[in-house]
Amino acid sequence: MTALPETIPLDHPRGDPAALDELVQAVARVAHLLTVLAGDLTGPSAAAPGWLGADATAAAAQIGSVAGLSHQMAGAVLLATARLSAYADRLGEARRRVDALREEQDEDYRRAWRLVSELPDPQAEFRFGGPAAAAVVEEFRAGEDSRRRRTRPC
Repeated sequence: MTALPETIPLDHPRGDPAALDELVQAVARVAHLLTVLAGDLTGPSAAAPGWLGADATAAAAQIGSVAGLSHQMAGAVLLATARLSAYADRLGEARRRVDALREEQDEDYRRAWRLVSELPDPQAEFRFGGPAAAAVVEEFRAGEDSRRRRTRPC
């Protein structure tokens, strides 16, 4: 036993929270625009003014179809916005948990080295597997094991 064990890697999950937030906002704007379009196409201006006969009927049917499609798309895009927003929340929470684990790990590491530096002869303790050094290493290893369990995917 010559030193403290390696720390476990505590990487952030993939993804850029700022870019994800921008995407959520952009998709929400699209949902809003589709809702406005659907409303405009079902309002009083939805007819084909100045058109007569079969052309007017065909134009009105097409406007109605586009209005219905716009309404359906707005709902689907709004649902996508909600799902993306939920994912952004989970990503942010995961990153905060990793940051907290990193702070905890750094504190454990500093504490372990402080305890080692307080030993009367740290080199001899580590070289010959002294109980004081072993206790410091075991405490640090227990903290790393705890962090490893908390970073495993569900």
